[in-house]
Amino acid sequence: MWPLLAGALVAFVATGVYAALAERVGFGDRGVGEEAARKLQARAVPPVGGLAVATSYWIVGAPGASAHALPAWFASPSSIAWALFAALLLGVLDDLLPRGLTPAWKLGGQLFAGVVLAAPTWGQLEPLPALGWTVAGALGAALSCNLWNTFDNADGAAGGLCGTGLCVLGLPAGAAVLGFLPWNLVLRRSGEVRAYLGDGGSHLLGMTVLVEPAAWPLAVLPALDLARVSILRFAAGQPPWVGDRRHLAHALQRRGLGPLAVCGVLVALGLLPLLPALLRG
Repeated sequence: MWPLLAGALVAFVATGVYAALAERVGFGDRGVGEEAARKLQARAVPPVGGLAVATSYWIVGAPGASAHALPAWFASPSSIAWALFAALLLGVLDDLLPRGLTPAWKLGGQLFAGVVLAAPTWGQLEPLPALGWTVAGALGAALSCNLWNTFDNADGAAGGLCGTGLCVLGLPAGAAVLGFLPWNLVLRRSGEVRAYLGDGGSHLLGMTVLVEPAAWPLAVLPALDLARVSILRFAAGQPPWVGDRRHLAHALQRRGLGPLAVCGVLVALGLLPLLPALLRG
């Protein structure tokens, strides 16, 4: 219990500190130009959630240290730590650039994070199996990071589902995510949120879920949501990676649900795939 509380407290305090610093230097996310129709916030919101969660990981404990982690021949504690850092760095860079990274550069960075994760295979397996598992790690990282990046489309969507799900599974990383969440859902200034998860945060969550196999069912709802909006975008003649307001969270918002209610519905739906494993355990 105490590690969970400590992880949440560190993330909560870190978010407040990073948000204040980001506002001082003008680091914030605001809908401008063609993104104004999708990003409705009136003021620039600091996307510092990933940095706060990473700080909690660093101080209290990182994912991958539990019995639920990937096998040691595939990913070591150090390769997990470096993969988490690579995913975070990629997302933060995307947040920092005015127009973000191009889809090609973002995909390349995600694949690289997966290669870093699977680095131990080259010291423990023959070259051909090692290459195969490295490719699997790269593709897994790209898939997981993109799922959580696209699901991070409304206040509390990705953070609420991932944080709650990890805590339900007894994984301390979830407490760090939930520690950030009040700044995104509850603590508001003139109706505006105080901090976003940011691409740094969504990429970090994607890698966190990837290195905890017990948490993989949490990706079912983000995967279904992405598949749905991709079909709609193709039908409208748009690239699937161009953001819009067609996600499930946006549909719930259009029905009049507030941020807390939307987050609650998404968490309830997203936890359903975990039920079989929880009932067996």
